[in-house]
Amino acid sequence: MGRGKAQRSLELIEASREILRQIQPATVRAICYQLFTRGLISSMDKNSTNRVSRQLVSARETGVIPWEWIVDENRDVEICSTWAGGPRRLRSNGDGRLPQEQVGGAAGSRGAVVGKGHGPLHAGTGARSL
Repeated sequence: MGRGKAQRSLELIEASREILRQIQPATVRAICYQLFTRGLISSMDKNSTNRVSRQLVSARETGVIPWEWIVDENRDVEICSTWAGGPRRLRSNGDGRLPQEQVGGAAGSRGAVVGKGHGPLHAGTGARSL
């Protein structure tokens, strides 16, 4: 079993949560600026902002900070069409081909996947798949 978070990390997460309660939704960079101006991180260098980013990911994964409170406006959104029940239909066909009546206008839904970082984000929930 791993050890718990260091007190400094817990304080950083709590301060970030309080900042986000006031300004959410916000980018990681905006949170870092707030932490820096309050003297809670030493600088805005890459090491400091990466540390904040890692703590914010952890806080969101554990439910301490809601996913929708942090946004990334630099992320590219990719839209793709899918077939409703496509994998099930492909398996039931047996030969890997879609039956003729399902080809053409068979698209059943559209989904968005936001990629970059620690795995794709699922649009709507902000949850990462690992």
